[in-house]
Amino acid sequence: MKLRTLFVSIVCVYLLVNVSHAAFLGKTVYGDGVYYFSWLRSLIIEHNINFESEYNRLGGNQPYLYTKIPSNKYSIGPALLWTPNYLIVHRLVHSDGYTFPYQITISITSVCATLFGLLMLTRLSPKRSHESLIALLLIAYGTNLFFYGSIDTVNSHAVTFFWASVYIVLLTIKPIPWFATGLVLGALSATRLQDILYILLIVPHIHTMDKKSFFSGIILTLTPQIIVWYLLYGSLMNPYLRGGEGFSIFSPHILGVLFGKTSGLFLWTPVVLLGMYGLWYKRKKYFLHLIIILLQIYLVSTWSTWWQGESFSGRMFVSILPLIYLGLVEGVNKFSKTISSSKTINLFALSLCVINTLLIISFLLLH
Repeated sequence: MKLRTLFVSIVCVYLLVNVSHAAFLGKTVYGDGVYYFSWLRSLIIEHNINFESEYNRLGGNQPYLYTKIPSNKYSIGPALLWTPNYLIVHRLVHSDGYTFPYQITISITSVCATLFGLLMLTRLSPKRSHESLIALLLIAYGTNLFFYGSIDTVNSHAVTFFWASVYIVLLTIKPIPWFATGLVLGALSATRLQDILYILLIVPHIHTMDKKSFFSGIILTLTPQIIVWYLLYGSLMNPYLRGGEGFSIFSPHILGVLFGKTSGLFLWTPVVLLGMYGLWYKRKKYFLHLIIILLQIYLVSTWSTWWQGESFSGRMFVSILPLIYLGLVEGVNKFSKTISSSKTINLFALSLCVINTLLIISFLLLH
């Protein structure tokens, strides 16, 4: 199979699943998406950060602040990515900002961001090898990206995958565009703060990088989050921590995070384990990538809600999938040398994708 054929099929499937699911529900904004969406509508339609009308309309529920308006601990990052297309629809529809055209637009925006992220990953394997195609297939259909990139898209996870993919690719360009790289890392961190760990990938370039440009970029895209936190809470303290959530650094739930029956990352998405094996196999080259993944696992395992709520697999780990892709290329390449038959590898990869799809269907039916 050629890369173009595979990628076109991924585009068609992701868009078809997204539109079909949205049409079936009659909406795309639900769950945590209510809070990410509320930033967007409140700022653009009502020109404020009072989310009372959004929560009343969409079923949101957050504690009231001393200013007598409801809080919103969720990041503004996704709303910033959705804004251009939301504005276009608002100009065309000119309605109340809630109707289906608005919702499907931001949902498709997240799908397109996911697809662009997948396209960026193909730049990391310029030879377009069979191994890179299998790795792309596994990331697209064998992980929880399939769920968060085509179904539950009004959320932060597709957005973090997009920014992480772009960030990794920017670090492969010669010379590295440091300002743009900083902008992307700032946008990634403004979406999910835990992903600031990606800064570790600059370590090999620490002596040659343009530090001023890089950190200026980070500050620029992190500033909107800092501003709205301060306006809403009157403080720069992370609202999650203000609300009593936090880390139990010395009491991690690593086994639960990786093998828990409700959302264990390795149990529900074994492709991640295969990718980590590939990174370990080439650990001299991907040592920092492994460190980022292990730190992410440890951080999540110490978080107040380490089980991640109503999560399909470990949703807090979608942002590490670009790193897993690199490991999958190496892992599949190693197995190709061990197993002479490419049909066996293809069948194994397809089996993992089918199993993941069946798990998604069962998850949807039970929730």
